[in-house]
Amino acid sequence: MIRVRRPATEPRLELTPLIDVVFLLVTFFIFALALTVRLKVSDITLPALGQGAPAAPEARLILALTEAGDLTLDTEPVAWESLADALNARLSAPEVPALYVAPDEGVPTGRLMELLDTLATLGIRDIKFLRRPADSVPSP
Repeated sequence: MIRVRRPATEPRLELTPLIDVVFLLVTFFIFALALTVRLKVSDITLPALGQGAPAAPEARLILALTEAGDLTLDTEPVAWESLADALNARLSAPEVPALYVAPDEGVPTGRLMELLDTLATLGIRDIKFLRRPADSVPSP
């Protein structure tokens, strides 16, 4: 006959870890309650919202450089020699407009650098570039 050995001790349910977890939760909630009681909340009065005024359009100049090397300032052709005079006349207004440079896609880099050097010589450092959005560029 085969004898089955029984373990010497019976399995039992330990409650010590459960009691530890319950005490940790009670401690956490007591500290949380103590912190919320001590928390001083000050009333904030928010301003009433109304209808805003429309934004004024930005004054701007667009200096376009074509592939052929021609310049246009706000759709008016400008010679390279008279660029300084044309820009000084426009930038001396009481409200200084923002200058946007719009080079064509095929403009040689050297020609664009020449334009940027000319603008730097005139003391114009705040320049923004215009380009076509990426979705409108024809794919090859």
